[in-house]
Amino acid sequence: MQVNHVFILAAGKGTRMGSIGKVLPKLLWPVFEIPLLDLQVRFSMKHFPGARISINTYNYSELIKSHVNKSSYRDSVDLVVEKETLDIGGAIHNMAKRKDYEGLAAILNGDQFLMLDQTEIEKGIESASRSTACLLGYRVNSNQLYNALSFNQKGKLETIRPNSDIARNTSMVTYTGNSFINLSRLRPTEGESKFFDSIANPELDEVNVEVLADLEYWDFGTLNRYHKSHFDLLMSKSLFFDFLTQEKAIDRNKLKDRSYHSLSGINLAENFQDYLGAETIALSELAPSIAKEDPRKRIIFNDRVELLP
Repeated sequence: MQVNHVFILAAGKGTRMGSIGKVLPKLLWPVFEIPLLDLQVRFSMKHFPGARISINTYNYSELIKSHVNKSSYRDSVDLVVEKETLDIGGAIHNMAKRKDYEGLAAILNGDQFLMLDQTEIEKGIESASRSTACLLGYRVNSNQLYNALSFNQKGKLETIRPNSDIARNTSMVTYTGNSFINLSRLRPTEGESKFFDSIANPELDEVNVEVLADLEYWDFGTLNRYHKSHFDLLMSKSLFFDFLTQEKAIDRNKLKDRSYHSLSGINLAENFQDYLGAETIALSELAPSIAKEDPRKRIIFNDRVELLP
């Protein structure tokens, strides 16, 4: 089998992005020079050539729709506007129904990037071809507060363990949010449903887990993770850094030590801004009311400032 469809999940409300997330949809936040959504589309085209891309949206659907319609890839994607809250399971079924529940779909979280190599992709495809779903998992410390995937020696999912049930400071496997789904083996479901109820239910579906080794994983899904990921990208080279430079999301001429387009901090506005503070990310020009240089961790968009712990 091959990947026939890519489903990019983009319907979230962005509540973890603070006051800025109320006016700027999370998938339109830039990773340096290019919005998350555009990078996900380019990432999908690179890793799954020939697959048709679907993007679901609910919250901020008009802003997302306007952005897609102005993009260079507008004719290469299907934008699925949900009429009601569907949760992740319902969203996947809503897109699968439009594909007549046929083919293999790669599920991508819009705010995360897994740097998969071709071998890992082929393993996931092969696993999903003989089951309902193949979940991509990776090892983390339980102190990171993720829930855990419990599976047998053959990699069959048995249950989802809440993080509160797991001993502190122990190794565990969690779900990355990315998976391969065999649409023909789904149980058609209407309306709102959770992923582990209607898509990858270990009691009703055959679900495999592939644990990724040496995973390079980038998460921009909360204010803290968005901030940390940007500065981490400036600290050391990575596959994702290479991808960003290839896609012109990072302009090497704007790099200076641990700053970008600024003498301190990360400036993602069009015009150069000199001293922002070493822990500042500016998504726009600074409003007159905002202190120009500040040592605190902060993200700025127009007149909105999010201070981080």
